[in-house]
Amino acid sequence: MKKERRYRRGRRRSPITRRILAINLLALAILVAGLLYLGQYRRSLIDAELASLRTHAEMFAAALGEGAVATHSATEQRLVHDIAHQMVRRLVATTGTRA
Repeated sequence: MKKERRYRRGRRRSPITRRILAINLLALAILVAGLLYLGQYRRSLIDAELASLRTHAEMFAAALGEGAVATHSATEQRLVHDIAHQMVRRLVATTGTRA
């Protein structure tokens, strides 16, 4: 009985208890590392989406600049709304981008 009391009061733990604690701590560490990685992965996905939207916007602007602008004089250029509307509708239909 004295040994049992000393064992309970003492700081010693059985090897199986240490193994269980180690496995639980390892599982917790893996979970935390996964959450940190997920945050970085999400940020990279958002950055990639923004870069893609920038590219689409530049393509729309170039297409509209080439095809939907009418020159009235040497210094005056105007956007032809009907042509611009049709071009944007066609470009959006092929890319699936919201515009």
